[in-house]
Amino acid sequence: MVRDVGAILLAINDARYHVASRRRLADVLTAIRLRATVQELAYAAEVNAERRMHSLADMAKRIARFPEALAASFYLLNATRGFSLDQLRYEYPVEVLEPGRTAQETLTARVAEAVAVRWPRGASADIAQRLDHELPLIEQLGCAPYFLTVHEIVRFARSKGILCQGRGSAANSAVCYVLGITAIDPAKHDLLFERFVSASRGEPPDIDVDFEHERREEVIQHIYDRYGRDRGCAPACSMTLWCRSRSYGPARYRATWCTPTSAADRAGKSRSTQHPPPSIGLPMN
Repeated sequence: MVRDVGAILLAINDARYHVASRRRLADVLTAIRLRATVQELAYAAEVNAERRMHSLADMAKRIARFPEALAASFYLLNATRGFSLDQLRYEYPVEVLEPGRTAQETLTARVAEAVAVRWPRGASADIAQRLDHELPLIEQLGCAPYFLTVHEIVRFARSKGILCQGRGSAANSAVCYVLGITAIDPAKHDLLFERFVSASRGEPPDIDVDFEHERREEVIQHIYDRYGRDRGCAPACSMTLWCRSRSYGPARYRATWCTPTSAADRAGKSRSTQHPPPSIGLPMN
């Protein structure tokens, strides 16, 4: 079937441990993951010790009918040799760039325009100093396209009269403040930009923007229309709470009104923690 569709067959063993003697340890780890004893694993336990790493000669003997699979596996291994997850980088949209300008040049120009509009007589020395500090760091980290993308989304919302405002550590940025993404003057409140973006951490920035809930769908559809549905998504958060945690929270809330705190403690401790509860999915747009 693989040959019929023109696919490449690879030789793998789905190894879980490096030597056969580690089979029992693999069962222990499975028991921990399933919150069961080893004796209760049944079919979840390892059937035998074959899911170990095999020698090249052993693998060649096992798949003697498909020698091309072993050769393809070596080709894939050599092709990815030296690869590290550290090499992965964000690929930001390019639609927000202005003709003839790089992302950094576009961001710098927009900041200058926003400064002229906000402060016709010039920005304060503190704001100017912060901008001179932030823009080179943004260029160093290569995240100017991200700022432009967020700015484009905010500009769309404002053009449609949709209430929005950035929050979180982005409020520490003078660039975000000048562009109107956030509403707090970082100079006035002496906020530290490195809490938002730092070269030492090497992490991309994270700008959270809240939109009024009644018109948030308009913003979502604009993102889909501009960047494509294959490049946008609505993430969700799935949380799992133990019985004790689920009981303790409501009990504490009730305790603040009509019962002593010790009652909340007794309610939480009375719940069994032998078995995990089902996960609770919370959609987060």
